[in-house]
Amino acid sequence: MDKLLSLFDNFDLAKLLPDLQKVFSDIRTWAGLLVLVGPLVLLGVGLYYMFLTPKEANHRTGFRTPFGMGSVSAWRFTQRIAGLVYAGLGLILLIVMLIWKASWGGLDIIPYVTKAVTALIVQGVLVALAWLGLNIVPAVFFKWNGEPRRELPERKMPAIPRQKKPRPQEPEEIPVEENPEEYTYFQEETPEEQPPME
Repeated sequence: MDKLLSLFDNFDLAKLLPDLQKVFSDIRTWAGLLVLVGPLVLLGVGLYYMFLTPKEANHRTGFRTPFGMGSVSAWRFTQRIAGLVYAGLGLILLIVMLIWKASWGGLDIIPYVTKAVTALIVQGVLVALAWLGLNIVPAVFFKWNGEPRRELPERKMPAIPRQKKPRPQEPEEIPVEENPEEYTYFQEETPEEQPPME
């Protein structure tokens, strides 16, 4: 037993634990990166929806909603709107998070991580609201089968002055000699005297 205890005489439990300064430094780095990952992913997804989604509705890729998959025009409208919303939200969040993260420079580890978690929650709420809005917008403009809910206004083309076309001349009337007896189909017969009946 003494031999066993002698093995643990030079054993220091603190040597097994990692260097806390390095751990806290890593936590700050990872928390800062996580705050920027969300907006970058949103920006990438938005650009994908705008430029790389298939031109026709499918069940694998693209922003899929029941109202947005009814027709090709509804599908393209939904992809374009989803791309604009997600890319715009990603770009705005990226700028805001870079500015917000720059103000955290002198914070200790606990307030730094608290701010990072708050930023992630704000990002999640904004993405959820964008997703909800993107599910409602196609339903406003399209029916379930993909037909537009209302007729889109026709584009008014600019007035182009028309050239006057020459009117065809009417043929000259040829005088016809009229014989009224020729054109009478039912001619009146003159009554003849009938013999009296006996």
